[in-house]
Amino acid sequence: MCANNRSKRRAMSLLEVMLATGLVGLLLALLASAFSSGETVFRSVTGNADAVLELRTAATRIRRDVLGTRYDSLAAGPGPDSLGASNADGSALWMLSNTDPQTGGPLYHSDGSPHWVRNVLYYLAVPLNHAQLYGTTCAGGNGPGGLDDQCPHKILVRKVVDSGAPSSVTDSEDPDESLMNPGDLTPAMLDRPNGYSAASLGGSGLKSAQIVCRSLLFFRAQKLAGSVSVDLRAVSLPRARRVLPIGNVSLYDSAFTRAVGLSLQPAVR
Repeated sequence: MCANNRSKRRAMSLLEVMLATGLVGLLLALLASAFSSGETVFRSVTGNADAVLELRTAATRIRRDVLGTRYDSLAAGPGPDSLGASNADGSALWMLSNTDPQTGGPLYHSDGSPHWVRNVLYYLAVPLNHAQLYGTTCAGGNGPGGLDDQCPHKILVRKVVDSGAPSSVTDSEDPDESLMNPGDLTPAMLDRPNGYSAASLGGSGLKSAQIVCRSLLFFRAQKLAGSVSVDLRAVSLPRARRVLPIGNVSLYDSAFTRAVGLSLQPAVR
């Protein structure tokens, strides 16, 4: 009886050890593959969400300001050329605003016409310390409209400017603010932010500056017949970095690029 028990409790054979080891290794390999796939999916979803959020934020802010002005009180042109490739980083879009900076409400003259008190300016720029922020150097590309389409790290800046003679917001019968001329968009007005901070931004008559988005690829604004066309693009960088030489290839129509197109008709008459 004792001999039989000892036989039942015999040690595992070499073949059984090898089979068990193989099964454990297979399970570990499957788990590692599942973890890697999950991590890739997470990076993909996160990257897409970040790009969509940037676009949604930019589109919301631009839409609100454009709809709050007149068609003849708005202009568009090239922004700064940060990469030195003779191609602007993106468009500059500016317009008159009758928003009271203290209350946030609209200002009007006694005859009901808008009392323009500020210029609102949007432009796209590569930050000054680009290489330190992103660990890479981007070349300038020649995309649609002669705008760069290679660097996906550009920052969308919004400035509120009191150009020319100071404009009063307390007396609606004071002279209105004039729309800035393209010549007013000097390098000092279209300066590049230091990282993600707007603290160093300046320009004549500057009242406030804000970073709207931190990672855009493309911003093109055009005045058409009675409307303003806006093309905004951002890149899902976690995915794109795995297969593309970021900063040295056109990303305008890449599989990793998300886009928002706006056709806006200024509402103020």
